[in-house]
Amino acid sequence: MRILMLAVVLLVITMGCTTQPPTAPTVTTTPTPIITTTPRPDTTALLLATREGKPDTVKTLIASGANLNGRDEAGNTALIEAARLGHEDIAEELISAGANVNVANNAGQTALSLAIQGGHTDIAVKLRRAGATK
Repeated sequence: MRILMLAVVLLVITMGCTTQPPTAPTVTTTPTPIITTTPRPDTTALLLATREGKPDTVKTLIASGANLNGRDEAGNTALIEAARLGHEDIAEELISAGANVNVANNAGQTALSLAIQGGHTDIAVKLRRAGATK
């Protein structure tokens, strides 16, 4: 009887060891993509600083000889962007540095026309004083 009891205990222990523990549910997640905005190759640092409204960076770029009339894919210059976005201090820096006040983008818009369209009258006045005619 003792041997039988020992055999049953061993059988129970052995059976308990062969069963698999319950598995936790598998959670799958899709990694969130990293979105970066890479400027097109024809967008200049001066244009980017202007769009972001960073007058100190614009001043530094002007002082280091940045092309004041560099254009992006739409033909916009830093001055056109400053006028469009209402960045008066940046527009003033660009005008003072000699940016072309009459250049038009691919759509025929000038800094003056965009300043007027956006209601940025202070910029429009400065452009007119600098010789903007369109």
